[in-house]
Amino acid sequence: MPFKEYFSGKRVLITGTGQGLGRALAKRLNNYGATVYALSKTAARLETLKTECPNIITICVDLSDWDATREAISKIGPVDHLVNNAISADMGSFFDVTSEAFDRIMSVGLKSFINVSQVVSKAMIEAEIKGSIVNISAVASTHPEPSVCVYSMMKAGVNMLTKLMALELGKHGIRVNAIKFGGIETEALKFFFDDTAKQLSVDPASLRADLDEKTPLSEGFVMSMDAAVNSVLYPLSNISSHLHGECVMVDGGYSLT
Repeated sequence: MPFKEYFSGKRVLITGTGQGLGRALAKRLNNYGATVYALSKTAARLETLKTECPNIITICVDLSDWDATREAISKIGPVDHLVNNAISADMGSFFDVTSEAFDRIMSVGLKSFINVSQVVSKAMIEAEIKGSIVNISAVASTHPEPSVCVYSMMKAGVNMLTKLMALELGKHGIRVNAIKFGGIETEALKFFFDDTAKQLSVDPASLRADLDEKTPLSEGFVMSMDAAVNSVLYPLSNISSHLHGECVMVDGGYSLT
């Protein structure tokens, strides 16, 4: 697919670029010639990203700070595309939920999606940009995972937010979609396997093997980072010009079982 041809010269804002999917996406889009605005609250990670890709414009702000976030994003002007990717997550079941954890996870993983998208979409509308927004969700949003109770609820909220945004922004030519990911090869996923395995008193490798067995696609439950990035680029680009208001499951078929 001609992703490079499409994104060259475009302006893209990505949240949660300190590590994982957000970082990989920022680097790929930078290589495609896009002007990338990479947002993270961790200055050290942004510094290393800037070292790797000097053309990337970094924004250091804590997304849980509503006003500071709006101020920081307003300064960059209109963009063509937005990827809401940032998360905060804790391991824990229903009885482990605390007020602090609930507020933090919802603030970063759902409330910030609203906040950032409001600023970005208003600027798009004023500049008459028919762009696109992709919200990063997860298989846990529709297939609850007890060990990450608040995370599952938060991602369910992202799905509904995506549909509500699509209803309001479609008339302005702004497409909004979500990707519900299964497993992506990251350090965060390794931590999930290790912590869940500890709770269940099993070996992490056996836990992953069990998920692979339940995944119809032969590649298994965990996808490569390149595959995950490609899954975001498709709805983000105008190649998917009529894809709107969808929450697309990308999990190798795990949710079918």
